[in-house]
Amino acid sequence: MSNSQFVGKIDCPKCGSTSSLNMWEEDGIRTGYCFSHDCKTYFNTSRLSEIPESDVPYVEKEPYDISWIDSLQSMDNPIRG
Repeated sequence: MSNSQFVGKIDCPKCGSTSSLNMWEEDGIRTGYCFSHDCKTYFNTSRLSEIPESDVPYVEKEPYDISWIDSLQSMDNPIRG
């Protein structure tokens, strides 16, 4: 049984539709979904936090881990010179 609670509507930053992004909160986690016919986009807590209008505290993005690149080999490509 879900105890998801409707929080409100805001303008969608992706498609620009007015009051089309609906927000819900469940177990302290807020998510959203744009119901605009052209958009239909899901917004997780991190994405909602980037929208000033959403009142979700900003969630710091974790840096990408690209350390695996060091394990790649380099190779010559004679075709490209």
